[in-house]
Amino acid sequence: MKRSRLAETVLLLLLGASLVCCSGSQDSDTRTADDEEDDGDDGEGSGGEDRSPAAPTRAPSDDEEEAGDASTGAVVPDDRDIERSTIPERPEPNSRAAREIERGLELLDAGNLEGALGAFEDALGADGRAFRAAYNMGVVRERLGQDQQAREAYRTALEIQADYERAIDALARMDVREGRIERALSFVEQRMQAHPANLAIQVIYGDLLVQARRYQDAMQVARQVLRRQERNVRAMLVFAKANYHMGRYDLSLWILEQAAEIESGNAEIFNIRGFVHLGQDNRLAAIEDFEHAVQLRPDYAEAHNNLGVQYLISGRYDNAVEELEAAQRLNPNWVSVYLNIGDAYRGAQNWTKAKASLEKALRLDSELPDAYYNLGVLYLAATKMEGMDRVVQLQKSIEAFQRYKNMAASRLKADDPVHRLLQDAQRALEREQTRIERERAAAEEAARRDAARAAGGADGGPGAEGDAGGDGGWEEVGEGEGAGAPGAEPGGGEEEEGWE
Repeated sequence: MKRSRLAETVLLLLLGASLVCCSGSQDSDTRTADDEEDDGDDGEGSGGEDRSPAAPTRAPSDDEEEAGDASTGAVVPDDRDIERSTIPERPEPNSRAAREIERGLELLDAGNLEGALGAFEDALGADGRAFRAAYNMGVVRERLGQDQQAREAYRTALEIQADYERAIDALARMDVREGRIERALSFVEQRMQAHPANLAIQVIYGDLLVQARRYQDAMQVARQVLRRQERNVRAMLVFAKANYHMGRYDLSLWILEQAAEIESGNAEIFNIRGFVHLGQDNRLAAIEDFEHAVQLRPDYAEAHNNLGVQYLISGRYDNAVEELEAAQRLNPNWVSVYLNIGDAYRGAQNWTKAKASLEKALRLDSELPDAYYNLGVLYLAATKMEGMDRVVQLQKSIEAFQRYKNMAASRLKADDPVHRLLQDAQRALEREQTRIERERAAAEEAARRDAARAAGGADGGPGAEGDAGGDGGWEEVGEGEGAGAPGAEPGGGEEEEGWE
């Protein structure tokens, strides 16, 4: 069966999201962030996944700039700003709030989202300064698909603790997911300038610069962080991501190896390395890296998605569905996941779920050309769509392809597969309509014969029982007029031509 463009297209779409949004509020590792948090004694701010990583023993060269680099020069706090600034004190929650936070984390680990939300709300009620409880409320709200309430919870955490990098990262990531990269950059830059001593915010800013294709700027930010903290894995990962995007795969792998020596349990390292291996056309190694990432962090939505895409491209549809459903549960409003899982369901010939997933993607983003493309492929490929006959299916396929062409007009190339697929759908519709018309004509002819026989039998004329001349006309008429009017197998399977 032919594959839609989804696997290739959405992988590129996901590249930015997965490399920028790999950690932070997406996960429930608030146990790490909230229970083992570094209070800023090392000058970094909160710890968790952001503390004590390592820099390369030599600074990677960035003299060779890729043509696609959109760097304009990063504005980051200088040494004097950092030295003059201090990290605000982070108050510990009172005993009751601490117990509720712990209970909420346990419920979150068990998958009881509503229970966890209630516990975090109780914690914030018990201590209005419990910013971690507010942040965790945002995590749960995102898992529930309640993005606006999630934003409000993250903002509450920042109202309490203005430099809390996890809430800053979460809000920026939500903007990126909605395609508002410049808004995310502006927001984080403001927080970075207000709190220059919190180097974790600078790393978040560097991540966003990578997403904005400002690779040299991103490395400039990471270099400044690594000068002050040689063991900062997230800053190293900014270097690795930037070099990956610039096609420097060997250098990117080397940096990731250095990072893994310091934090072998950091799932983001392996998620990024998976992309580097894809850049080297080593899909098997990439799959192993994505598999390792989700083993290290089962709540890592981006790694589940990236692994699912690779299974999808490899034709392992059941495995793809499993991983993409996991990503969907963790991030129910992530449009790209619905595009991917729709393609996986189609590959597994679950036409109903494939259609529902693509329609969900369009409800989340009505201006999504690839969703229409994939709907066109689905209607063309499906053997039977619930509630539709083949003509309606093919008409919907043509409509979807036309909608895609109209929306993608500015970037549509002459060799785009949609042109051929649209022609396939139009030819299949013509064949199906011809088949139906022939069957209708054959049925009408058969009915006319039956009526004539019945009338002849009633009159005692030709065709009546015992009449020696009963075949003296009707059979001749049937052979003459019926010749070439197929009542043979409907369609002959032609509508599936090219799909098997």
